[in-house]
Amino acid sequence: AGALGRPRMSLPPASLDTVAEAAGLSRHWTDVASRAQRVADDTLLAVLDAMDLPAATPAQCSDSLQRLASLDSAPALLTVQAGATLTLSLPAGGCRWEREDGQETGGLHDPDGHLRAPVLPGYWRLHAQGRSWQVAVAPRHCFGVADALDDADARTWGTSLQVYSARGDGDGGIGDTQGVTHWLQRTAARGGQALALSPVHATIEGMRHFSPYSPSDRRFLDPLQASPVQLFGDAARQVLASAPELELELARLQAMDLVDWTRARPAKWAWIDRLRMALPALSGELHDDYLRFAAEAPDTLRDFAAFAGRDTPEGDALQLFGQWLARRCWRHCQQQAHAQGMRIGLIADLAVGFDPQGAEAAAWPQAVLRGLELGAPPDAFNAKGQAWGIGGYSPAGLRATGFAPFIALLRAVMQDRGGVRIANILRLQRLWVLPQGAGAG
Repeated sequence: AGALGRPRMSLPPASLDTVAEAAGLSRHWTDVASRAQRVADDTLLAVLDAMDLPAATPAQCSDSLQRLASLDSAPALLTVQAGATLTLSLPAGGCRWEREDGQETGGLHDPDGHLRAPVLPGYWRLHAQGRSWQVAVAPRHCFGVADALDDADARTWGTSLQVYSARGDGDGGIGDTQGVTHWLQRTAARGGQALALSPVHATIEGMRHFSPYSPSDRRFLDPLQASPVQLFGDAARQVLASAPELELELARLQAMDLVDWTRARPAKWAWIDRLRMALPALSGELHDDYLRFAAEAPDTLRDFAAFAGRDTPEGDALQLFGQWLARRCWRHCQQQAHAQGMRIGLIADLAVGFDPQGAEAAAWPQAVLRGLELGAPPDAFNAKGQAWGIGGYSPAGLRATGFAPFIALLRAVMQDRGGVRIANILRLQRLWVLPQGAGAG
């Protein structure tokens, strides 16, 4: 109680337990030694407070339960398998299904409110009786290796690669897409169909430490792992050669045994900025492509660029250029993988969470867990447990937003990829959270 700064509560356990259960919190768990454990009242109250579900008094418990019930009674997103039956409280009549790509189809619901979902998977808007619902129509199974290889009995193999270990020309020692292409070639030459990458999400600039699993925003890419030489060829080298000190610095960093992030990141950004300034003279085709990219940039990308560039003189212009560079380089990698006969190609790695001070947290304030951080319980690997210092999404917040943050995240991380690995995928059902600053214990 003292560690959390909260006085002891004389709350009837059933009331607190009821709110916790409705919120999806498991009070009872079994540790690695098969011992039964029980979360203390103070910790449970702190977690519920962070989820904006106070439960310190009977009145608060009642109010929080009502709010949770309202989320379940009117969900922002319904789900159904393709061709299966969806049940709504409606009188018999006609309805209209409208897919997000503009396709439409009609339907009927019987007096019990039963209607058949479209056979085509996707996100649909169902219109009936003057009302409408957002419906995710899911395929019967997840797209997998057999689908990618078009062979129901197919088995294949691939390799995994930490991108920061795949060094390329002038990368400053932090690895880049040019280095990745060498591993694509080696894997494809031996019959491999996939290359699984470490996370390449956008990071927070100015940090003294770096981890691919503590990104600023998982919807966007780290431009510093894109290879200018891969896209611009010798023209990129010429731009770098016009700044001898910068060229020497990148060469020194590339020759080091370990990655010096604090020196490598600003050096690589300096090269990218020089490319941005020289772009009109480097390639008319690439310049036109960048202008189209910038003109068609969605608000989400513009907001990210403004957030990421708020503390730099070049601002969002450099961040926007960096995202264009990264997307084009990774697309080139995937195209090269297919050209060499790899049916899957690149497999993305979706990190478990994000920096609470980063762009992704700022983009979805209504859906982010506040005052909580992700971690892991004590186990044979770490007897004291783990506090990772990263944030995640609130289950209630995701339901209230129709899972929009998660949908946007998956779409972004799957772009120009043949597969995706979801780090700590168990978190989709079981997520270990800690009151922020309370420690792993």
